[in-house]
Amino acid sequence: MAIRISGLTSGLDTDSIVQELVSAYSTKKENIEKKQTKLSWTQDAWKEMNTKIYGFYSKSLTEFKFMTSFNGMKKTTLSDSSKATVTAGASVVNGTQSLKINKLAKAAYLTGSKIKSNDKLKSSSKLSELGIADTELEFQVGDKKSTISVNGDMTIKDLTKALSDQGVTASFDETQQRFFINSQESGEEFDFKFNVKGEDQEVALRKLGMLSADYMVEKTAKKAADDDIQALRENATIKASAVQIAGITEDEFDALDETAQKEYLDAAIVKAYDTDNGITTGRDYTNKAYVEARLNNFREAVTDQYIEDLKGTDKYESLKKEYAVKQDASNAEIELNGAIFEGSSNTFTINGLTITAKEVSDSTLSLVTETDVDAVYDKIVDFISQYNEVINAMDSAYNADSSKGYEPLTDDEKEAMSDKEVEKWEQKIKVSLLRRDSTLNSIASSMKVAMAKSYTINGKSYSLSSFGINTLGYFVSADNEKNAYHIDGNSKDESAKSNTDRLKAAIASDPDTVATFFNELAKGVYSELDSRMKTTTLSSAYKVYNDKQLKSEYDDYTEQIKNWETKLSDMEVLLLQKVQFNGNSVVQAEFTADTVIWIARFIIRQGGCAMAPNNAYQAYNNSKIMTASPAELTLMLYEGAIKFCNIAIMGVEEKNVEKAHTNIMKVERIIEEFQATLDHKYAIAEDFDNVYKYLQERLAEANMKKDKEILEEILTHLRTMRDTWKEVMRLNKLARAN
Repeated sequence: MAIRISGLTSGLDTDSIVQELVSAYSTKKENIEKKQTKLSWTQDAWKEMNTKIYGFYSKSLTEFKFMTSFNGMKKTTLSDSSKATVTAGASVVNGTQSLKINKLAKAAYLTGSKIKSNDKLKSSSKLSELGIADTELEFQVGDKKSTISVNGDMTIKDLTKALSDQGVTASFDETQQRFFINSQESGEEFDFKFNVKGEDQEVALRKLGMLSADYMVEKTAKKAADDDIQALRENATIKASAVQIAGITEDEFDALDETAQKEYLDAAIVKAYDTDNGITTGRDYTNKAYVEARLNNFREAVTDQYIEDLKGTDKYESLKKEYAVKQDASNAEIELNGAIFEGSSNTFTINGLTITAKEVSDSTLSLVTETDVDAVYDKIVDFISQYNEVINAMDSAYNADSSKGYEPLTDDEKEAMSDKEVEKWEQKIKVSLLRRDSTLNSIASSMKVAMAKSYTINGKSYSLSSFGINTLGYFVSADNEKNAYHIDGNSKDESAKSNTDRLKAAIASDPDTVATFFNELAKGVYSELDSRMKTTTLSSAYKVYNDKQLKSEYDDYTEQIKNWETKLSDMEVLLLQKVQFNGNSVVQAEFTADTVIWIARFIIRQGGCAMAPNNAYQAYNNSKIMTASPAELTLMLYEGAIKFCNIAIMGVEEKNVEKAHTNIMKVERIIEEFQATLDHKYAIAEDFDNVYKYLQERLAEANMKKDKEILEEILTHLRTMRDTWKEVMRLNKLARAN
């Protein structure tokens, strides 16, 4: 039977009414959304846990699984570390070797002399400003020779580029007015030089500040050597020897042309200084090729001596100031166990040793290679630490406190709470998502069993405890750390640092056994995790949980939510069609009895009865209203008005203006709805209407003045009306019973 409700003139929002009418469906949708949210959090929890497990699986376990020994962990000690640094690879046998640093590799460089010019030169300056005409410079890097054509139109920048193209680094410093040339690498094969072929080239290089002091020293020394040779040619003793070699008389010698005399004189010079093992007999001093070769050796020796003598003089220092300074490149040379090794770099890799020379050593150094006990120890400590981190995280998740009664919040529920409260609420749920999870427990248990296993090595059984690695025990360990291992003697572990360090002792005495054990242990734990990280119909590769299944469930929830959204949309359309509007007033509405219930529920919500999650009033609201009769709903409205009037009084007492105002308005809205729903065909309606008008006036006055006494008066009237209505309901119930 339809119930006609007329007189709804309070201006209620029709859209809001419709939303309330479909709220049963909305609640079902919200429940699914909550399940989906919780599932999403579960996916995140598993992803985080899987990242920890996979990190341990792919790093420490994998390293130990494929490592059969600690041979790769070596350390070397050099008797003088200032001379070189040495590292040892896995192939290096423990023991002592000898090392000597004979030479260091050097790069070649030329620091040009300051260019003499009337104007300050820039990179854009032309060489013509230096008076340089067309010429060619022969430049050599290692064994490679090249020709650089130089002319007056060439800029300084062009010249540096032309030099750099030959395999060096060339630049011009405008501030210092100098050229700088460096070899790109050390070693003799990267040395460079200008080959001066003529006077014009020498002049060009001098004007560019690239003519080196060493070149000038060598040139001076060569001239001095030639002068010495010429003086010897004029020596009477040398002449007598020349006459003897020629096998002619002195007069016949004097009659020879100058070229012939020079050849015999040079042969005499060679003979005089031929000290090859002190043997001169049998030498053919008339052989031109032999004489020239020996004479050139003599000239070079004399030249070298002049150079050596000149370098220690003031003249040499003045030449360095006037001309460019060139450092020749050189190779490094070391002796390892008596064998000589030469290279362009100061770093040598020899039979697993990496040696970097730093300084020439006058004496032989001692090089000792041995197992790096600290490095091996640190690696094992890291392995145990990673295991502890993973197993503690798994135990914490499995043993988390229950979050029973906590569900994800709706948007409306969040609005009734502070951000901090929302965060705390959600965190309570999130930390418990893997609580008592059977998959998590299975993985953790298999890892614990694998870590506790013993392995036989060379006929003897070993476990972690054999090396002083143990758990603390159930009653000693902290919560969720009962399966964590501790290493005796570990200075960073307060619970075990005072115990005897058995692990380091084992590494030092028998590193192979330690390595073999951890290799086997890692294989065992790796195997357990590997079997769970294979692709299945429910899980992806490298996932220990059923990620595919969880995704499928999530997608299913998405589909369900879409279906409910469609249902809600259709329902809203139907309900809106049942309500006819004229301006802002509802002139007529026919609903079923269920609709009355929902309108009453809406009115209560309009009065502000929506509470935080799990609030007792919400339970009242949800259970009572859904089953209440129209008479019971009226009683509920009276109870609501009384409740809000009490809260308003509290607001006045607390001098909380907003609280008082808000709740007075809630009472007003309920009174308005009582007025609007009066059926005036009954005489009693007029009496009720007068009462409601009086209450509205007093409420307005109380709100304006924030008057507690007026509110207490209104509260008395509301209680009387409630009690009266309760009595009517009782009598009506008795009448129906009879």
